[in-house]
Amino acid sequence: MFTLLFFDDWYLSARTNFARHVGNPKPVPEGTFEDPYADVSWGYPTVFQDPSTGRWRCLYQGEPTSLQHLPLLIESDNGVHWEIPDLSAEVDLEARICPHQLFGREQFHEWSPVFVDTRAYGTDHWLKGLVVAPSGGIGPTARLVTSRDAIHWHPQEGIRWHPYVGDPIATAFWNPYRESYVITARPTSNDRRVAVLETRDWEHFSAPELAIQADALDTPCAETYGMPVFQYEHMFIGLLWIYHTSPVVNADHKYLTGKIDCYLSYSYNGWHFQRTVREPLLANSSPGEHGAGCIYVSSLVQTP
Repeated sequence: MFTLLFFDDWYLSARTNFARHVGNPKPVPEGTFEDPYADVSWGYPTVFQDPSTGRWRCLYQGEPTSLQHLPLLIESDNGVHWEIPDLSAEVDLEARICPHQLFGREQFHEWSPVFVDTRAYGTDHWLKGLVVAPSGGIGPTARLVTSRDAIHWHPQEGIRWHPYVGDPIATAFWNPYRESYVITARPTSNDRRVAVLETRDWEHFSAPELAIQADALDTPCAETYGMPVFQYEHMFIGLLWIYHTSPVVNADHKYLTGKIDCYLSYSYNGWHFQRTVREPLLANSSPGEHGAGCIYVSSLVQTP
Protein backbone atom coordinates (compact mmCIF):
# COMPACT_ATOMS: atom_id res chain seq x y z
CA MET A 1 0.00 0.00 0.00
CA PHE A 2 1.30 3.46 -0.89
CA THR A 3 0.14 6.89 -1.89
CA LEU A 4 -0.50 7.18 -5.63
CA LEU A 5 1.27 10.22 -7.04
CA PHE A 6 0.09 11.21 -10.49
CA PHE A 7 3.36 12.28 -12.08
CA ASP A 8 2.66 9.96 -15.01
CA ASP A 9 0.19 7.24 -16.05
CA TRP A 10 2.39 4.27 -15.25
CA TYR A 11 0.10 2.89 -12.52
CA LEU A 12 -3.14 3.67 -14.40
CA SER A 13 -5.09 1.26 -16.57
CA ALA A 14 -7.25 4.01 -18.06
CA ARG A 15 -7.79 7.77 -17.92
CA THR A 16 -11.17 9.48 -18.14
CA ASN A 17 -11.91 13.18 -17.50
CA PHE A 18 -8.49 13.68 -15.98
CA ALA A 19 -5.99 16.48 -16.69
CA ARG A 20 -2.53 16.79 -15.20
CA HIS A 21 -1.34 20.15 -13.87
CA VAL A 22 1.31 21.34 -11.46
CA GLY A 23 0.31 23.07 -8.22
CA ASN A 24 1.78 26.45 -7.43
CA PRO A 25 3.22 27.20 -3.98
CA LYS A 26 2.40 30.64 -2.65
CA PRO A 27 5.07 32.90 -1.16
CA VAL A 28 4.72 34.14 2.41
CA PRO A 29 5.69 37.84 2.17
CA GLU A 30 6.65 38.18 5.85
CA GLY A 31 9.10 35.30 5.40
CA THR A 32 11.24 37.29 2.98
CA PHE A 33 14.74 37.93 4.35
CA GLU A 34 17.14 40.52 2.92
CA ASP A 35 20.70 40.35 4.21
CA PRO A 36 22.06 43.86 4.91
CA TYR A 37 25.66 42.57 4.78
CA ALA A 38 25.73 40.53 1.58
CA ASP A 39 24.20 39.91 -1.83
CA VAL A 40 22.36 36.58 -1.57
CA SER A 41 21.45 36.18 -5.26
CA TRP A 42 23.23 32.80 -5.21
CA GLY A 43 22.37 32.01 -1.61
CA TYR A 44 21.15 28.38 -2.03
CA PRO A 45 19.54 28.42 1.45
CA THR A 46 18.98 25.32 3.58
CA VAL A 47 16.22 25.65 6.20
CA PHE A 48 15.81 23.12 9.03
CA GLN A 49 14.64 22.81 12.61
CA ASP A 50 16.95 21.53 15.33
CA PRO A 51 15.04 18.67 17.03
CA SER A 52 16.75 19.31 20.37
CA THR A 53 15.94 23.02 20.64
CA GLY A 54 13.01 23.53 18.27
CA ARG A 55 14.83 26.54 16.84
CA TRP A 56 14.97 27.08 13.09
CA ARG A 57 18.19 27.79 11.25
CA CYS A 58 19.04 28.75 7.70
CA LEU A 59 22.46 28.15 6.12
CA TYR A 60 23.33 30.00 2.93
CA GLN A 61 26.08 31.96 1.23
CA GLY A 62 26.36 35.65 0.44
CA GLU A 63 28.69 38.07 -1.30
CA PRO A 64 29.79 41.10 0.76
CA THR A 65 31.80 42.16 -2.30
CA SER A 66 31.83 40.90 -5.86
CA LEU A 67 32.96 37.27 -6.30
CA GLN A 68 33.59 36.76 -2.60
CA HIS A 69 31.13 34.22 -1.21
CA LEU A 70 30.96 33.61 2.53
CA PRO A 71 29.10 30.88 4.51
CA LEU A 72 26.38 32.52 6.62
CA LEU A 73 23.75 31.59 9.23
CA ILE A 74 20.46 33.15 10.34
CA GLU A 75 18.01 31.91 13.00
CA SER A 76 14.28 31.95 13.69
CA ASP A 77 11.77 30.94 16.34
CA ASN A 78 9.09 30.05 13.81
CA GLY A 79 10.81 29.50 10.45
CA VAL A 80 9.30 32.70 9.03
CA HIS A 81 10.85 35.71 10.76
CA TRP A 82 14.65 35.61 10.65
CA GLU A 83 17.40 37.21 12.76
CA ILE A 84 21.13 37.64 12.25
CA PRO A 85 23.14 36.23 15.18
CA ASP A 86 26.53 37.61 16.20
CA LEU A 87 28.80 34.56 16.10
CA SER A 88 32.05 36.35 16.91
CA ALA A 89 32.13 34.97 20.47
CA GLU A 90 31.46 31.39 19.33
CA VAL A 91 33.52 31.23 16.14
CA ASP A 92 36.91 32.92 16.29
CA LEU A 93 37.88 34.09 12.80
CA GLU A 94 41.11 35.88 12.02
CA ALA A 95 39.48 38.18 9.46
CA ARG A 96 35.74 38.20 10.13
CA ILE A 97 33.72 40.14 7.56
CA CYS A 98 30.11 39.51 8.68
CA PRO A 99 28.79 38.89 12.22
CA HIS A 100 26.99 35.71 11.08
CA GLN A 101 29.94 34.31 9.10
CA LEU A 102 30.77 30.66 9.87
CA PHE A 103 34.33 30.13 8.66
CA GLY A 104 37.07 31.90 6.74
CA ARG A 105 37.66 32.54 3.06
CA GLU A 106 40.74 30.31 3.03
CA GLN A 107 38.42 27.29 3.42
CA PHE A 108 35.62 28.52 1.21
CA HIS A 109 34.90 29.56 -2.34
CA GLU A 110 31.24 28.49 -2.57
CA TRP A 111 28.91 25.81 -1.22
CA SER A 112 25.67 24.21 -2.29
CA PRO A 113 22.51 23.57 -0.25
CA VAL A 114 23.69 21.83 2.94
CA PHE A 115 22.60 18.22 3.44
CA VAL A 116 20.73 17.64 6.72
CA ASP A 117 21.53 13.97 7.35
CA THR A 118 18.81 12.71 9.69
CA ARG A 119 20.64 9.37 9.94
CA ALA A 120 23.57 11.14 11.61
CA TYR A 121 21.70 13.44 14.01
CA GLY A 122 23.57 13.96 17.28
CA THR A 123 26.98 13.47 15.68
CA ASP A 124 29.55 15.82 14.18
CA HIS A 125 28.35 14.66 10.74
CA TRP A 126 24.69 15.67 11.05
CA LEU A 127 25.15 18.59 8.62
CA LYS A 128 27.24 18.05 5.52
CA GLY A 129 28.47 20.96 3.43
CA LEU A 130 29.53 20.25 -0.15
CA VAL A 131 32.12 22.99 -0.47
CA VAL A 132 34.17 24.22 -3.37
CA ALA A 133 37.32 25.63 -1.80
CA PRO A 134 40.64 27.12 -2.96
CA SER A 135 43.05 24.33 -3.88
CA GLY A 136 46.36 26.16 -3.92
CA GLY A 137 46.64 25.25 -7.60
CA ILE A 138 44.67 25.92 -10.75
CA GLY A 139 40.98 26.17 -9.96
CA PRO A 140 39.01 25.15 -6.85
CA THR A 141 38.49 21.64 -5.51
CA ALA A 142 35.56 19.79 -3.94
CA ARG A 143 35.78 19.47 -0.15
CA LEU A 144 33.51 18.25 2.62
CA VAL A 145 32.81 20.09 5.89
CA THR A 146 30.55 18.74 8.66
CA SER A 147 28.83 20.05 11.79
CA ARG A 148 26.57 18.93 14.65
CA ASP A 149 25.15 22.37 15.46
CA ALA A 150 25.41 24.46 12.23
CA ILE A 151 27.87 26.83 13.94
CA HIS A 152 31.09 24.87 14.43
CA TRP A 153 32.34 23.23 11.22
CA HIS A 154 35.04 20.62 10.68
CA PRO A 155 36.89 20.10 7.38
CA GLN A 156 37.13 16.43 6.45
CA GLU A 157 40.70 16.18 5.25
CA GLY A 158 41.43 14.20 2.11
CA ILE A 159 37.78 13.82 1.06
CA ARG A 160 36.96 14.99 -2.45
CA TRP A 161 33.31 14.40 -3.30
CA HIS A 162 33.58 15.25 -7.01
CA PRO A 163 36.53 14.73 -9.35
CA TYR A 164 35.95 17.64 -11.77
CA VAL A 165 33.91 20.20 -9.88
CA GLY A 166 34.00 23.82 -10.98
CA ASP A 167 30.57 25.06 -9.95
CA PRO A 168 29.14 23.87 -6.61
CA ILE A 169 25.51 23.25 -7.58
CA ALA A 170 25.27 19.90 -5.79
CA THR A 171 22.78 18.40 -3.34
CA ALA A 172 22.62 15.11 -1.44
CA PHE A 173 19.90 12.75 -0.23
CA TRP A 174 19.61 9.28 1.29
CA ASN A 175 18.41 6.58 -1.12
CA PRO A 176 16.97 3.61 0.84
CA TYR A 177 16.60 1.50 -2.31
CA ARG A 178 20.32 1.70 -3.12
CA GLU A 179 21.32 1.99 0.55
CA SER A 180 23.60 4.87 -0.35
CA TYR A 181 23.82 8.63 -0.25
CA VAL A 182 23.22 10.09 -3.71
CA ILE A 183 24.64 13.43 -4.82
CA THR A 184 23.23 15.40 -7.74
CA ALA A 185 25.88 17.57 -9.37
CA ARG A 186 27.15 18.67 -12.74
CA PRO A 187 28.98 15.93 -14.67
CA THR A 188 32.07 18.10 -14.95
CA SER A 189 33.12 21.72 -14.70
CA ASN A 190 30.83 24.12 -16.58
CA ASP A 191 28.67 21.27 -17.95
CA ARG A 192 25.15 22.47 -17.16
CA ARG A 193 23.46 19.10 -16.92
CA VAL A 194 22.57 17.02 -13.85
CA ALA A 195 24.49 13.89 -12.96
CA VAL A 196 24.26 11.51 -9.99
CA LEU A 197 27.02 9.88 -7.98
CA GLU A 198 26.84 7.92 -4.75
CA THR A 199 28.70 7.08 -1.55
CA ARG A 200 28.06 4.80 1.39
CA ASP A 201 30.80 6.08 3.72
CA TRP A 202 31.46 9.72 2.64
CA GLU A 203 35.00 8.71 1.80
CA HIS A 204 34.62 6.87 -1.50
CA PHE A 205 32.47 8.21 -4.33
CA SER A 206 31.35 6.75 -7.64
CA ALA A 207 31.96 8.49 -10.96
CA PRO A 208 29.20 10.91 -12.05
CA GLU A 209 26.52 9.46 -14.36
CA LEU A 210 24.17 11.65 -16.38
CA ALA A 211 20.67 11.84 -14.86
CA ILE A 212 18.81 14.56 -16.75
CA GLN A 213 19.38 17.39 -19.19
CA ALA A 214 17.40 19.95 -21.18
CA ASP A 215 15.54 18.60 -24.20
CA ALA A 216 13.59 19.69 -27.26
CA LEU A 217 10.48 20.62 -25.24
CA ASP A 218 12.40 23.26 -23.27
CA THR A 219 12.87 26.85 -24.39
CA PRO A 220 15.59 27.45 -27.01
CA CYS A 221 19.12 26.74 -25.77
CA ALA A 222 17.85 26.07 -22.21
CA GLU A 223 20.04 24.34 -19.63
CA THR A 224 19.48 22.41 -16.42
CA TYR A 225 21.21 24.51 -13.79
CA GLY A 226 20.77 22.24 -10.73
CA MET A 227 18.34 19.82 -9.07
CA PRO A 228 17.84 19.35 -5.32
CA VAL A 229 16.12 16.01 -4.64
CA PHE A 230 13.89 14.97 -1.73
CA GLN A 231 12.23 11.66 -0.98
CA TYR A 232 8.45 11.89 -0.78
CA GLU A 233 6.40 8.77 -0.01
CA HIS A 234 7.92 5.98 -2.13
CA MET A 235 9.29 8.35 -4.82
CA PHE A 236 11.87 11.08 -5.20
CA ILE A 237 10.98 14.64 -6.15
CA GLY A 238 13.49 16.74 -8.09
CA LEU A 239 13.22 20.54 -7.98
CA LEU A 240 14.74 21.15 -11.39
CA TRP A 241 16.20 24.57 -12.13
CA ILE A 242 15.79 25.48 -15.81
CA TYR A 243 17.99 28.24 -17.15
CA HIS A 244 16.22 30.04 -20.00
CA THR A 245 18.71 31.88 -22.17
CA SER A 246 17.99 35.41 -23.28
CA PRO A 247 16.51 35.70 -26.80
CA VAL A 248 19.02 38.49 -27.40
CA VAL A 249 22.61 37.42 -26.73
CA ASN A 250 24.50 40.55 -25.75
CA ALA A 251 27.73 38.78 -24.93
CA ASP A 252 29.86 36.23 -26.76
CA HIS A 253 28.00 33.30 -25.16
CA LYS A 254 24.61 32.29 -23.74
CA TYR A 255 25.69 31.95 -20.09
CA LEU A 256 24.63 35.42 -18.95
CA THR A 257 21.42 37.50 -18.93
CA GLY A 258 19.00 34.55 -18.78
CA LYS A 259 16.41 33.60 -16.17
CA ILE A 260 15.88 30.54 -13.98
CA ASP A 261 12.61 29.04 -12.78
CA CYS A 262 11.75 25.71 -11.14
CA TYR A 263 10.07 22.63 -12.63
CA LEU A 264 9.25 19.22 -11.22
CA SER A 265 11.13 16.07 -12.06
CA TYR A 266 10.67 12.69 -10.41
CA SER A 267 12.19 9.26 -9.97
CA TYR A 268 10.94 5.87 -8.83
CA ASN A 269 14.39 4.70 -7.74
CA GLY A 270 16.34 7.88 -6.93
CA TRP A 271 18.78 7.33 -9.79
CA HIS A 272 16.90 7.68 -13.10
CA PHE A 273 14.86 10.89 -13.36
CA GLN A 274 12.06 12.00 -15.68
CA ARG A 275 10.25 15.23 -16.41
CA THR A 276 6.55 15.79 -15.87
CA VAL A 277 4.36 18.41 -17.60
CA ARG A 278 6.21 21.55 -18.64
CA GLU A 279 4.49 23.92 -16.26
CA PRO A 280 6.75 25.64 -13.72
CA LEU A 281 6.30 24.77 -10.07
CA LEU A 282 7.63 28.23 -9.23
CA ALA A 283 7.53 30.70 -12.11
CA ASN A 284 9.39 33.98 -12.32
CA SER A 285 7.58 36.92 -10.75
CA SER A 286 7.06 40.36 -12.25
CA PRO A 287 10.02 42.69 -12.89
CA GLY A 288 11.11 44.48 -9.74
CA GLU A 289 9.82 41.74 -7.41
CA HIS A 290 11.76 39.00 -5.65
CA GLY A 291 12.06 36.05 -8.04
CA ALA A 292 11.90 38.08 -11.24
CA GLY A 293 15.36 36.97 -12.36
CA CYS A 294 16.42 33.60 -10.93
CA ILE A 295 14.63 31.24 -8.54
CA TYR A 296 16.90 28.65 -6.93
CA VAL A 297 14.50 26.44 -4.95
CA SER A 298 16.96 24.83 -2.56
CA SER A 299 15.17 23.54 0.52
CA LEU A 300 12.01 21.66 1.39
CA VAL A 301 10.78 20.87 4.92
CA GLN A 302 8.13 18.26 5.63
CA THR A 303 6.26 19.09 8.82
CA PRO A 304 3.86 16.81 10.77
